[in-house]
Amino acid sequence: MEGEEEVKNDVEESPFDALKLSYEGMTHDRREEVIDIHKELFPVVFEDAFYDQLFGDEMITVLMIKDGAVIGVATTWLKETSNLVWCGSHKVGYLCTFGILDRYRRNKLGTILLSETITRLQNLSYKELSLHVKADNEAAIRFYIREGFIPNQLIRGYYYINGCYEDAYSMSRSLVPPSNSVFASLIESLLKWSPFVSKQRELLIT
Repeated sequence: MEGEEEVKNDVEESPFDALKLSYEGMTHDRREEVIDIHKELFPVVFEDAFYDQLFGDEMITVLMIKDGAVIGVATTWLKETSNLVWCGSHKVGYLCTFGILDRYRRNKLGTILLSETITRLQNLSYKELSLHVKADNEAAIRFYIREGFIPNQLIRGYYYINGCYEDAYSMSRSLVPPSNSVFASLIESLLKWSPFVSKQRELLIT
């Protein structure tokens, strides 16, 4: 699945009445709405197989609902991988698609939807969340850095969109609360101040 997904995000500015929001998982009744929101948000064309996978055990889909309609979507691929930091295998979520409809942007809904997604992953004992984002999408990169993600690598030609190859950053963050894992917090701190990450923070934040 990696290499086909696109991430779209919004710059948060003003508060929103979260009490009027609700959340759902993927259901057959919502399939057409989910297809429509992906078409509106992302330049990548998703095949039917992608939407079929949203009903499987290897994916978590969080739909943000307002007034009975889907206004935001987060799809996460669940996987288990080996990692020396965790001394063995650990559960990792990969954020495949993430976005809020344009007319609802700038209301901190990206932060709210991401928080809901992370909570569900933590409840399933997932320790890390990773993603890819277009290298020229500075607003999304800043958003993810604010939300605790660390840029790991610049990948040339990662996306193929409208007949052109486009670069992407891979990013990740720990889902383990620092108070519960001093070791994980130490590793994340070391990553933040690696030469690559320091350079990206200098370019993207200043």
